[in-house]
Amino acid sequence: MQKLKYNVGKSFVYVSMIVLLGCTDTETNYFCENYEVIERPESTKKLTAEQILSGDSLLDVGRIFCIDDKLLDVNAKNKNAVFTVYDTHGMCVGSFGKTGRARNEFTGGAVVTQQFENGTLWINDVNKATLTKVNLKASLDSSTCVVDKEMVTAGRVVNAFYVNDSTILYEQETMDNYRIYVYNTLQGKAIEQYDLYTPCRDAFGVYYSYMLLHPNKDKLVAVMSTLNQVNFLTVKDGKRKAVSLYEESVLEKDYGKQKQYYCDVTATADRIYALYMNQSKEESFDKPKPMEIHVFDWDGNFKERLLVSEYIFNIAVNEQGKYLYGLNLDNNVYKYKL
Repeated sequence: MQKLKYNVGKSFVYVSMIVLLGCTDTETNYFCENYEVIERPESTKKLTAEQILSGDSLLDVGRIFCIDDKLLDVNAKNKNAVFTVYDTHGMCVGSFGKTGRARNEFTGGAVVTQQFENGTLWINDVNKATLTKVNLKASLDSSTCVVDKEMVTAGRVVNAFYVNDSTILYEQETMDNYRIYVYNTLQGKAIEQYDLYTPCRDAFGVYYSYMLLHPNKDKLVAVMSTLNQVNFLTVKDGKRKAVSLYEESVLEKDYGKQKQYYCDVTATADRIYALYMNQSKEESFDKPKPMEIHVFDWDGNFKERLLVSEYIFNIAVNEQGKYLYGLNLDNNVYKYKL
């Protein structure tokens, strides 16, 4: 494997979290000082798909997540049930949840943010500005959404994660940036906050990422949409690393020429699976092509590249790391043995 390492050196702006060099003055964007380019990944494996759900089984395109031994479809467009639960063979075992703004209802901004809480779901609802803990077993047993806890976040919170009963961590989109808050719910205030990048006129268009928090609550991974880059952060000490596959990450300022690089991420306690689209914005989520999944550990070390023939846009992995699941735009769900 051939690697190129870049040291930004004294031009790097040190903050407690991540800083990205200016998107207005330069076309090359480094996520941090410790930046690595892997030009030719050698470890590659082709995965074979088993279709376990067809488009007829799902009402509309949602997103899938693995919760313990269950496969969860989250879809606020489904008026009958926001959450539909399947076993890992594709058999429906129940559904619950309604669309709305009440305590046990969810909007189109509802996303599962954590998958490591042993039978519970943490749902970040962007539109309601809440982080909600749902009891999966009780909800399935009653066919009604059972909420154990609700924690208030803020407007435009893209990602939110439970840390403990008095602390949440969330990423908020600002006018020109994305900012991480460590928020004390008992005190009702942020105890720490960090701008993730240097200011940019189009933060959403440049900096948007798909983010996960490790179960130990101390490591974040963000796979970037418009930049060919995967970013790793240790929350407590600010240690950070960025990795790009194939070539150096460069921002294309002409929107018509920009690409959709990563389109989803899922993880176990020791592996991260980043879904790599590498397609023009015009063709992305529209023109079918084979897809890649880039596998890393939580320290930012690239492990292998997985290849699939199916044009999937959403992935999930079970906690044991034995199976990967993929959803395509025709509402077909595929199962891959890892």
